[in-house]
Amino acid sequence: MTKEELFEKAVDAFGEGNLEESVKTYRQALEIDPRYQDALHGLARALLDQGRLPEAEETAKRLIEIDNDDVLAH
Repeated sequence: MTKEELFEKAVDAFGEGNLEESVKTYRQALEIDPRYQDALHGLARALLDQGRLPEAEETAKRLIEIDNDDVLAH
């Protein structure tokens, strides 16, 4: 699967309320491209919704390192 296909699969899982599957799939997309900002945004949100704040914050920091002007990451 491409990173885009994995991203779409993760979005679908998130929409269905399957946060664990969503996190897993976002991470698979990030294995292909660690700087894939859409997947990082989705991962941060899924982690936040699971109450995994430290991991969500780390993900946001990765986004800021990639693009310091990323409003959502801040």
